[in-house]
Amino acid sequence: MTSSPAYRTPNEHVLPEPGAPVGPDRPFVGNETVEDNLTEAIQIAAWKAIGSAKCGIDFELEGHTVTMRGELDTEQRRKALEQAIFGIPGIQIVLNKVSLAATGSSTSQDHATSFETVHVAPSTIAYATRFCSFDEASLSAAIRDAVAALDLAFDSQGLPASRELVIVYRNDRYGTVTLQVGMPSQQFAAIGEFHVGPAPAGRMAVAGIDADVQAIQTARATLLGAIAESGETAADYYWKRFDEGAFRPWNGHPAAQIFVPLMGPVAV
Repeated sequence: MTSSPAYRTPNEHVLPEPGAPVGPDRPFVGNETVEDNLTEAIQIAAWKAIGSAKCGIDFELEGHTVTMRGELDTEQRRKALEQAIFGIPGIQIVLNKVSLAATGSSTSQDHATSFETVHVAPSTIAYATRFCSFDEASLSAAIRDAVAALDLAFDSQGLPASRELVIVYRNDRYGTVTLQVGMPSQQFAAIGEFHVGPAPAGRMAVAGIDADVQAIQTARATLLGAIAESGETAADYYWKRFDEGAFRPWNGHPAAQIFVPLMGPVAV
């Protein structure tokens, strides 16, 4: 007996047969919601990317974010699956927590990724730049000032207050850092000190960190070492994202995730 599409879950280890789309923003025939539609698309994309190996992977769909857990036998399959899921229309973030199974063969483990990765879809942010020392007092003063300025700028343009904060850390060296403090917006118009540009997007290495500013640099150093060992290269900046409750008011760096963009394999 086949399962009803209305009750299909991302973890069901069968290949669904898609019906014809009812419309560009409506479910396939037989599905009840857009979430059902994405669930079905995840299974199809996974099957096409890695075949029956998908049976060892669990997919968790929350909104437009997919988290993948399980084991695969090669790094090639791990990356192919990640790329396939990220290519599904409507998926904005893919968090890859798939590990490599121990095979006893060094060949399959060469350049294995020992860190979690995530794919982030492109978006636009309005941001202000601040220069400060790399200590909590200086960083927090700069972030509070930028958030207050951005809130006033959003209000002056008749836009609702942002519920998300993106901070890009650049030129982190010699105890100083350049911050790009931004908020997502498609309508904000650049003016004065405020710029509009693309938020970090693409494939990232990611790690969770404690509520301690020094943990940022420790986590970054650990990720950079793991990225180098994997044969990939990292961008020369990193970033963090915060929900509204973590930055209004800003009371110092909370526990969060640090993202380091990946630039691909090292050229030989």
